[in-house]
Amino acid sequence: MDDGIYSSILQKTAIEESAGCRRKFPHPNILRNVRMLRRWLSQYAILLSMEVDMVKKARADFDLFHTNLAAYKKQVDGISNLLGLKGVARLRGDYLPTYFVGDIGNGLHKYALFSLNPGFSEKQNPTEETWKNSSWKDYENFTKRFFTLYHRAGMKSRYYEKISMIFAALEGLTFHNREDIYNFFQEHLINIDLLPYHSSGIGLPSTLSSEQREYMRDNLMRGIALVKNQGVRLALFNGQALCQLLVGNKLVEAGVPVPVNEKISIYLFRLEGIPCVAFSKFITQPFFKLKDVDFRKTIPKLIQSILNQ
Repeated sequence: MDDGIYSSILQKTAIEESAGCRRKFPHPNILRNVRMLRRWLSQYAILLSMEVDMVKKARADFDLFHTNLAAYKKQVDGISNLLGLKGVARLRGDYLPTYFVGDIGNGLHKYALFSLNPGFSEKQNPTEETWKNSSWKDYENFTKRFFTLYHRAGMKSRYYEKISMIFAALEGLTFHNREDIYNFFQEHLINIDLLPYHSSGIGLPSTLSSEQREYMRDNLMRGIALVKNQGVRLALFNGQALCQLLVGNKLVEAGVPVPVNEKISIYLFRLEGIPCVAFSKFITQPFFKLKDVDFRKTIPKLIQSILNQ
């Protein structure tokens, strides 16, 4: 059935309902089906608007940063206050935000990697700022080509290199060097930060207030909306703070945790049909004693269980 027929049915149903009419259609279930379709179209429209909204918010922040830095800093401070962030966890208003990085327009299948925020490095962030600060076009180029820029600048990330083992196993690939890793990320990874503003440390209250919960849920759904139409095969949420946000505050309906080792478990669930995995701890930290075999075999095998459902 094409969009014209959908529109015709919805319009006809709306007219009849407004007139108090409940005339039967030829098929007894068609009215119920049309109502379900209308709800689905409404939800889909919300997701599409949120996808655009994330890009619009990035542009609005970029413009405010360059035209009224004091107002930008006040805005960022307001978010820190809302979330009760203190000390090194307070968000920085002297750097541009990073809502997401990844080439969302290349038409290739994707993996989504969600983080709480982009962190801060005295060594790397000043360099990254030069990639995106001059103009909105530069900012868009930074977003689209981040992994290529990152690798060419000689930057290294234990986090990305450990995580790459999971993707290599899921794809049946072997990465021989960093260039292989970042080439794959450039084509297939979208990294989304639920809080786009930088900070040296980060943490949220274990139990959120209703206002905090609504703010973080909106940010989560903007991220999901961004990747929903990008052919995303899997979304990963890494770390205790994210896991507590999602599972502890019941932003998602997750099942029973599945242990990876004695210190780390994973939760399997879906958001808007996207298979998702949340790790109970930050899996790339040495303290939690994950071995390379866990990244290459144990975790991919557990993840495959949700992909096969």
